[in-house]
Amino acid sequence: MPILGKALGDVEDIQLQAHQIIISMCYRHPIPLVGAVEAFVDPLQKTIDKKTGQKTGTELERAHEWIKSGLRTMIALSNLDGVMKYVLMSVYFMDSFFICVER
Repeated sequence: MPILGKALGDVEDIQLQAHQIIISMCYRHPIPLVGAVEAFVDPLQKTIDKKTGQKTGTELERAHEWIKSGLRTMIALSNLDGVMKYVLMSVYFMDSFFICVER
């Protein structure tokens, strides 16, 4: 799991692959993810809170896809039994949800 946590903090393409791995593991092998969720929160938070800045066209679309991928990952993790007992995860999930609803 530490490698997956580091992959979430890597460049965009690596992060997108890590998001897909985590989402797949949520359905196939959820137990190891529950113990490692605290390591995933900070990199996912940075991905979701990423500012798009002056990007336009395909760069802007790619940035939005990147943010959506991070949100999908957070939602998949939040659906696992026992994950929301971690304070950091539950607080950040609620904050992210309300920020995205406001956008």
